[in-house]
Amino acid sequence: MKNGFWILRISETLSTTANKMLISIFIWFSISYVSSPDEASSIYATYFLSKIVFGTILSPLGDRFEKRKLIFYANSLALVGFFIAVYMINQKNIYVPLFYAIVIFLGCCDAIYPPLANAILPDIVEKKNLDLAYQYTFFLQSIGSLIGISVGIISLDMLGLYVAVVLATTLSIVSQLILLFLNVAKEKPIIRSESLTYMREIKESFILTYKYKSEFYWNLAASLANFIVAPIISIAIPFFVSHILMKDGGYVVFYEVCISFGVILGALYVQKKLIYIGVKKMTLVKSSFSFMGISILLLALFDNYIVWGGALLFLGLSIIVCNICVESVRSIAIPKQYRSRLQTIHILTILSSTPLGFLLMGNWIESYSLQSLLFAFGLILLVVSQFIIHIPKMEHLLSMEEDELEGAYASLFCLPNEADKSINLKET
Repeated sequence: MKNGFWILRISETLSTTANKMLISIFIWFSISYVSSPDEASSIYATYFLSKIVFGTILSPLGDRFEKRKLIFYANSLALVGFFIAVYMINQKNIYVPLFYAIVIFLGCCDAIYPPLANAILPDIVEKKNLDLAYQYTFFLQSIGSLIGISVGIISLDMLGLYVAVVLATTLSIVSQLILLFLNVAKEKPIIRSESLTYMREIKESFILTYKYKSEFYWNLAASLANFIVAPIISIAIPFFVSHILMKDGGYVVFYEVCISFGVILGALYVQKKLIYIGVKKMTLVKSSFSFMGISILLLALFDNYIVWGGALLFLGLSIIVCNICVESVRSIAIPKQYRSRLQTIHILTILSSTPLGFLLMGNWIESYSLQSLLFAFGLILLVVSQFIIHIPKMEHLLSMEEDELEGAYASLFCLPNEADKSINLKET
């Protein structure tokens, strides 16, 4: 793997860790210190809503300008949020609109960085190494997020609010400095026969996603999974520890470590081993959804902290196996000239349901019980797992060889793959 890959991924991992640290500090403070799960849900809903809005507005930029510079600017915006947070807490004067502005800044950064970093991968990694590159990518992205949550909670409990936020700010600064060493070959501008307006490019991106049926239906399935899983990791675990087990933040970290271990195990061993012994990628994707549902049902049926640890480990393992199988394929199948935008639309679609998931969980916990919602979530994923195989062309796509995958969406769905052609916006 080339140095550019590791520079990009280490910088992204530190950025993700820092951002999730700050968010988790706010969340754990709201749940454990203020006893307000609905406030915690509102923070997360704002964060993900900002990712959706800014991701949609900024999605064409990756195909217009240099991706490395855009990532640098996004990270800079997050840094502004960190400095504001440090200043406010140091002054012991938390101004609520400014507080939510910080959350929005972090959401904007996270809306830009991952999709652009993923879109760069095929340009800095050889095709034969892309599977391995995505194994490391999803491993590092997941670990960065989970470590950020864990360290944020522990640092708040042990070091206090101010020191915890300063620590997160330091990681963000280091991420930005590492990014300065990233060297990506300058991309040639894509010239089309028809000049497109900025807003039309956004519209074109959504239409193209819909016309690539595998992409469209996979986005919907992944969005539903994220609607369920994200609130469990970020709200259900802290609530279970604080209000059901009646324990401190160390137990939250234990559960995050369980998920992290599942992610590590899935990314570095299980997925590769299962592919090696001949298990089809389609079978792995379908089974992963089933295991996600079973894991969440175990969370609903048992209050035992050991059962929760085991269930969360299998949840993390199932998520990462599923992601690697699909993302290593679709990242190449997207025609190169549309990769940045379609990667952004992909992430936006997944995130579109997340604010609703957080708001639902926060309000449901306040009014009913955590277990009843988890039970419903587990059943939903079990049902969805039976429909994954019916996504158009998905099974064929996942069975294609590496040398057949380049721009495969265009040929599979009979759409143009040439960079000098604009997409016909009329329905086909």
